[in-house]
Amino acid sequence: MNDLVTRINELSREQSLEAARYLSVSLGASADKVAKERSALQPLTEQPYANSADIEALARLLLLSAAAESDYRVAVEKAVDGAGVKQFILGGAEIVAISSLALYALQLIITKGKAQTDEAVKITEDGGKKTVEVRKTVRYGVGSKLADVLGGYFGHKK
Repeated sequence: MNDLVTRINELSREQSLEAARYLSVSLGASADKVAKERSALQPLTEQPYANSADIEALARLLLLSAAAESDYRVAVEKAVDGAGVKQFILGGAEIVAISSLALYALQLIITKGKAQTDEAVKITEDGGKKTVEVRKTVRYGVGSKLADVLGGYFGHKK
């Protein structure tokens, strides 16, 4: 597993996107299934080159999340092995398509994709009436724009 994580981390940006595309398609993601993901990613994909670091982070998050699950490890290894073989030239449209496929595949693998979750419970009493306030905070190990997209996509509010 650690070797696979190292290999994922050593992929170039283009290779990580290519591997994410391959993995996504192998998990059943297709252009006709990703309308929700395409919409959720619009803040990033309106300017794919300006947000390429966040889109790369999404691709790596997919690969690392899948690698952590024994059911998907072999598929990740194949995706990483094939990255760079075809020498894709990624234009803006391809980056947008890959990001939507990757988000769809990430949802298939996990719905938790969180770096850290904190929960605080506050109980106050006023005149014999108790109030319980629960506050959950989810932190993603990605850039702020991608974190906003993931938070909205997975149903977490700011």
